[in-house]
Amino acid sequence: MNSSDNRVLVVAAHPDDEVLGCGATIARLAREGAEVYIAILGEGITSRYEKEERPDQKLLEKLHAASRRVAMLLGAKDLSMHNLPDNKFDTVPLLDVVKLIEEVVKEVRPRVVY
Repeated sequence: MNSSDNRVLVVAAHPDDEVLGCGATIARLAREGAEVYIAILGEGITSRYEKEERPDQKLLEKLHAASRRVAMLLGAKDLSMHNLPDNKFDTVPLLDVVKLIEEVVKEVRPRVVY
């Protein structure tokens, strides 16, 4: 079997969406031998601040570290965080979002995408 035959990519908008949306599936697939990769597009904190405020970097790092711990607990092979503005994807050109996802797909070469 080709090594890319068991690769799975989970694309989530925000941190914790991957767990709420398909956490049990991630754990099952990893337990069954799949290489599960998770890509989280939004950084997960911008929406909590007023427009002119900048997110607290320490809080952001803590959130990302928690996401990594959970991904590893579920058995994911890798987690990538992409720092698009949380709940403000409409402020990012659609082509930029598409290119980002294409980049991840090209790198991971998954057989299945969730």
